[in-house]
Amino acid sequence: IISRFFSCSFFSALFRKFLSSKAKPTTIFLLPFPFLLFTFFCSPAHFRMSAVGFNFRASDFPLLLILLFGFAPTNVEKSIITPVLNRSYLPQAREMIQGAKEYVHILLLEIHKDDITMSLMKELISARKRGVAVQVMLEDTLSCNRQSLSYLKENGVEARFDSPEKFLHHKLMIIDGKAVLIGSTNWSYTSLDYNNETNVLLKDAGVARYYEKYFQLLWATPSIEPELPPLKTEKIIPLPVKKDYFDELHNLLNTATTRIHIILYGMRYYSHSPDSVVNIVFDDLVEAKKRGVEVKVLLDKSNYNDKLNHFNEAAARYLRKHKVEVRFDPPEVHTHAKLVIVDESVILGSSNWGYGGLKVYLGSNVLLLDPQITDAYEKYFQRLWLQGRRALKEVLGEAKKISSSRDRGKGEKEEKDYKV
Repeated sequence: IISRFFSCSFFSALFRKFLSSKAKPTTIFLLPFPFLLFTFFCSPAHFRMSAVGFNFRASDFPLLLILLFGFAPTNVEKSIITPVLNRSYLPQAREMIQGAKEYVHILLLEIHKDDITMSLMKELISARKRGVAVQVMLEDTLSCNRQSLSYLKENGVEARFDSPEKFLHHKLMIIDGKAVLIGSTNWSYTSLDYNNETNVLLKDAGVARYYEKYFQLLWATPSIEPELPPLKTEKIIPLPVKKDYFDELHNLLNTATTRIHIILYGMRYYSHSPDSVVNIVFDDLVEAKKRGVEVKVLLDKSNYNDKLNHFNEAAARYLRKHKVEVRFDPPEVHTHAKLVIVDESVILGSSNWGYGGLKVYLGSNVLLLDPQITDAYEKYFQRLWLQGRRALKEVLGEAKKISSSRDRGKGEKEEKDYKV
């Protein structure tokens, strides 16, 4: 009896080890069959593996099944999704870098060399000194990045520019193949200390490895956008490739049944290019509104970027014409978020709704399928929505009344020369 119990326990432990290592489902379910076949061909009622001490009878298989399926694996990794909004990004990024043991890999539009971002760069340098591999890629056309890149390289960090053939718009950090921080936040004091920003911390090894694969491909060949087969988990769908982001967004908007709530830094409707890929998502919003879906859009109203205001105001007029409710944040508030809530799902990341964001720039996004997480972002949306003002009362013929009291984002290409 003891021998038979030991035999069943051994194979159930082996089975559960496969399960906890996230083996493919086909591998997991096929694992018991060799033992069943061995049993059948040796003897339908009894067989003995005396050489290794295994002892089974056909009547033992109910016990084997209980041991296989009756005990949950103790070390199955679960996805942990944590919203990272506004001022919570800085301490979260600092904590992640401090806890890194193997590597820190970063793709960023920009790093400014100001007091706040210097604290993060110093964390990268400290990580490098304790043996962590640190690699950073930045957009090559921004003047602020030249100082930051030189500073990092002088202190032992492997840093480089992207290819002149691409425009890198990422805000992505990967730690040890275990955690990913992704969203809208640049490394500038405006993003870290003033802006409305939407990010998320993903603790999921499979998802982290997926973004890491993207990083490695881009690092090896910066002139080519990486192509990856889609990865879909129960609660997280990574979207580092532009086409994947558009396809998921288009599908969600077309299948929305209750709500579409959007916060965007920039949005542009191309009236002279009706077939533009950007106009497709505008039409999706209009059609959703016609179906009875609640559609609300909150846009940034800048107190210094007239080009951005021109694009956002035109987009607001078009949407309002088709009965979509649009508001702007107050001019003294800078909303740099890129957040789309559709029913119980959320898409966020680095993509604005312009030709650059949807067709040209390299950026990173993610689709979240957890209703509790969606609720957290919905509360954030509602807070900003209540602070916003109705679009048409603000955009039609209003002259710029408020000048910036501080030089916010000096040198930031994304804000000073917004390419939508």
